[in-house]
Amino acid sequence: MDAFDLKVLVRTLLMPPALPWLLLLVGLVLVAWRAPAPGRSSVPHAPQGITRRRTQGLTLLSLGLLLSYLCSIGPVADLLAARLEQGLSRWEPVAAEHSPQAIVILGGGSVRDGANVPDRERLKHGTLQRVVEGARVARVSGLPVLVSGGVPQGLRQPEA
Repeated sequence: MDAFDLKVLVRTLLMPPALPWLLLLVGLVLVAWRAPAPGRSSVPHAPQGITRRRTQGLTLLSLGLLLSYLCSIGPVADLLAARLEQGLSRWEPVAAEHSPQAIVILGGGSVRDGANVPDRERLKHGTLQRVVEGARVARVSGLPVLVSGGVPQGLRQPEA
């Protein structure tokens, strides 16, 4: 295992949902840890250590459950996404040698809009979002737009 593989493994373990699940797993192990049989313990204060271990396990369980819940609700996802998209929300020109020459919108599918009307087709939701965002960027930047996409199976009109 090289450094890149190790980096990918550590990043995977620290990102949701792996981190909350790891906390839950370690917490369960600590809570379920059994004391050694009577007379076999070399530590005179074993029950106190068990109580501390169980408390730590319950704390990790609670923290894991809380993080799992927070990672699964919409407002937290929106907050995290907003922080990531903050730099992408406004179009800023770059240096001339690296400036974009066009906006390319990739197709993502279209569907038949009515069972009784075979000529009525529309873009899927994801494709429509790409088209709207591409139009917004084109309006701001003044760049030409290229829309790509083939003819989905069973439909007549190409996505582009």
